[in-house]
Amino acid sequence: MLWRKLFYSLPGLSSEALLNERIRLERIQTSIGTVAATVMASVVYSTHPHGYFPDYVVSLWFAFQCFLFVAWFLFLGGFHYKSSVFKPFWSYASTIASVLYGLSWGIGWILFAENNQTNHAILYIVICAGVVSGGFFATAFYFPSMLAFTVSSITPITLNVIFNGSLLHPWLAGSIVIYALTFFGFALNLHFFLLDALARREREITLSRRLEEEKKQTELAHQEKNRFLAAASHDLRQPLQAIHFFQYALEKQLPTDQDWAVFRKMQESTQSLTELLDALLDISKLDAGGIDIKRQPLFLHDLLHRVYQRYFPLAANAGIDLEYMPIRVWVDSDPKVLERIIQNLVVNAIKHMGKHGRIVLGARRCAGGVRVEVHDNGVGIPTAAQTAIFTEFYQLNNPERNRNKGLGLGLSIVKRLAGLLGHEVGLVSQEGRGCVFSITLPLASVMALPVVTSNPIDAVSVPMPGQVLLVEDDKTVLDALILLFQLWGFSIVTAEILDAATILQEHTDIQMIVSDYQLQEGYDGLQLIQQLRLLSGREIPAILITGNTSPDVLKMIASSGIALSYKPINPRVLRSLAETVMKAC
Repeated sequence: MLWRKLFYSLPGLSSEALLNERIRLERIQTSIGTVAATVMASVVYSTHPHGYFPDYVVSLWFAFQCFLFVAWFLFLGGFHYKSSVFKPFWSYASTIASVLYGLSWGIGWILFAENNQTNHAILYIVICAGVVSGGFFATAFYFPSMLAFTVSSITPITLNVIFNGSLLHPWLAGSIVIYALTFFGFALNLHFFLLDALARREREITLSRRLEEEKKQTELAHQEKNRFLAAASHDLRQPLQAIHFFQYALEKQLPTDQDWAVFRKMQESTQSLTELLDALLDISKLDAGGIDIKRQPLFLHDLLHRVYQRYFPLAANAGIDLEYMPIRVWVDSDPKVLERIIQNLVVNAIKHMGKHGRIVLGARRCAGGVRVEVHDNGVGIPTAAQTAIFTEFYQLNNPERNRNKGLGLGLSIVKRLAGLLGHEVGLVSQEGRGCVFSITLPLASVMALPVVTSNPIDAVSVPMPGQVLLVEDDKTVLDALILLFQLWGFSIVTAEILDAATILQEHTDIQMIVSDYQLQEGYDGLQLIQQLRLLSGREIPAILITGNTSPDVLKMIASSGIALSYKPINPRVLRSLAETVMKAC
């Protein structure tokens, strides 16, 4: 194991990564070391005493030092310009250079430390010690090079001690050998440290890449899910929209109680499907960042009382007493988003009561502002599940997926919407003793007059005369739209050819446009409405109906100022919206 660690690489560390890092370090260290060694060789050569060895021998030693200097830098230059050619030979070149440098300075010991001039001998010993220690650190990253440099540098010194009979030189040689071995130990520790550091870095890089790849895959899956939800939502909303319209028309013509019973069951099934699509639309818009938050001061009593009135009948039908504790305070939030949150909390309490009981909707002041609370005395939630219930499709005690108990999306939407608003959602519950869901709201710094909103107009009150252009590529939905607007007293025209000029040429007195957004053959309702307004020279009242959940599409429609409603739209809401846009123009 140690041998593999010394000569190859650590487990989990690729040999390619090891070689690249070693080359990077050695190119820096050996360049500095080679220059320093050549400079020191010049000092030794220029100060060496004459006569102990022939001058040509000393000159050959210095010439060999210069040769190593030139050869190494030529190799580095070749590697710089053609790394792919020279890279396979780097280990060999590094080891050979280490052998030659170590051998040359070991031989230098014999040439310069074994003379009778003490000053020069001491100078060489000091320089040799510095070069040898520098050589260890220059080769510390690659054990074969470090070992080759150690053996080649101390071998000539050791052999000289064996064959030299003087008393002083063995002590000097022994000292330099011990010095070299000591530095070899230091360099070996550095070698292991560098390998371990590189292995950790490689693992971190690998982990980072894996996490990045997983993140990309998650984002891709997320985008695919959003596209699927958007497409499925649009395709499912088309027939569901027609069902809503036909049900509205059929409701006025049912003759018997038996017919009404069947009709009510059909309405319940349709409502369940509508709730599912609405929840999927909310999830899709939240994931895509398609919800525009508009915080403002709002009178909390109006909002809570409106929720109470809307869901009191639902609670009563389930045998549950829904109570409202009034509070008159101004808070800072988005009215539409906050109302959706509180609606989800109330509906969640009704559907998961588990028995006939009592639900209290109210609010109280707290240190952080105002805390809206929904109390129930139902079955409660186990502590272990109190976090999981805020995840998508998670439900307690509903393995059969009974739709009457909800879809497992309401609390997930609550958590996400509250996060967008910056409001804190809380839960206090004990199993068998009910729950208290809460959301904490900041107080408003500026008060405003309460805004009174009216309920959508029901039935066929006063007819709204005028010619309405209905544009819808789904024939079933178009037939249902025609039936509704005829009930409301409109004169109906449709467009077989989606060309603004042709439409205006055939129908000169269009009073309102109701169009689906997503049409066939690359057309969309927004472009058609804008073209009709431009060619006619007047702001024709218009309504866009869409099941498209793309945030880019929704933002584009919002910026146009054209009234928008999502499929499936309630016929009463459509009637109210039609009257609103007609009065506004």
